Amino acid sequence: MADEGKIQIEKFNGTDFVWWKMQMEALLGQKDLDMVLEDKPEKMDAAAESAWNSKDKKARGAITLALTRSVAFNIMHETTARRMMSALSNMYEKPCAANKVFLMRELFMTRMNEGSSVTVHINNLNSILCRLSSVGIKFDDETKVVLLLSSLPDSWSGTVTAVTSSVGTTDMTFEGIRDIVLGEDVRQKSTGAGSSSEMLHVGRGRGNNRNSGSRGRSPSKTRKNVKCWSCNEVGHVKSQCTGASFHAMDSGETMLNLKKGDFGKVRLANDELLEVTGMGDVDLHSSAGSLVKLKGITTNSNDP
Repeated sequence: MADEGKIQIEKFNGTDFVWWKMQMEALLGQKDLDMVLEDKPEKMDAAAESAWNSKDKKARGAITLALTRSVAFNIMHETTARRMMSALSNMYEKPCAANKVFLMRELFMTRMNEGSSVTVHINNLNSILCRLSSVGIKFDDETKVVLLLSSLPDSWSGTVTAVTSSVGTTDMTFEGIRDIVLGEDVRQKSTGAGSSSEMLHVGRGRGNNRNSGSRGRSPSKTRKNVKCWSCNEVGHVKSQCTGASFHAMDSGETMLNLKKGDFGKVRLANDELLEVTGMGDVDLHSSAGSLVKLKGITTNSNDP
C-alpha cells in the first residue's frame, strides 16, 4: 500500500489499471501536480519552467512509489510523469486483442461462490466491466443485468426467477437490479433465511390473492389436512364453517311450524339411511342472550 499523505493507494501490480489510474490522478490533483500530465507549454519563462520541472519530478516520484517493482521497471527510462502514465496506459489499457481476450475470459469466469460477500462480488464485476469499457468493449444495461444474475450462485435461483419472471430483462436497469440483489442479501443476513422469491415482485407489487402463501397448490390440496376449530371437521377453517350442510333433530317436540310428510332420506356419517318425516323451524338462545332462528330443520321422528 503506497501511503501518500491522506490517500492510500494500493500499488499497481498489473491488474485493474483503470481503478489505479483513477486513484493516481486523484492523488496528483490533491497535491496540485496533475498539470504535468498535460502537454508542457512550449513557451515558458525560466521561473515557470523551473516550477513545472519541480512538479514533474514530484509527480514521477509519486507514480513510482505507487507501482510494484515488476511494473516500475517497465517505465524506468521514461523521463516525465506524462510519458510514464502514457507508457502504463499503452501496456495495460490499450485496446489490443490480448487485453480484450484476457478481460473477457475474466468476465466469463466470474461467479459468486456460495456464502461469499455479494458486495465484493458486485464490485469485482463492476471493475471488470469498467476495464472492458476502457478497451472499447461496452455492454448495454440488459446485458449487464444478465451477466449479474447469471453470476449468482445456485442458492439465488429463486431470486433470479422472481426478477426475470416479473419484468423480464429488457425493462431492468443494472443499478435497479443491483440494489435489489443487495437488499435481498441484507434480508437473508438479518433473517438467516435462504434466497426468497416472495420479496421480489419487481414493478408489480404483491398480488391481491389471499391465498398467495400457498401459491402453486390447488385449493383442494391446501385444505386437505385443515381442521375446523369450530366443528372439528376436516376440509375447512372456522371462518368457512357453516356448522353443517343442513340441520336435523331426532324429535319434533321443540320445533315450530312443523310439517309432517315424506321429505326423502338422509345418509349419516356411518352410511346409515334415515327417513326425513318432518320439517320445521327452531328458535335458539345463545349464551349471550341473542336469539337465533333456524329454518328448515328436519326430523326423523313421528312425534308431535
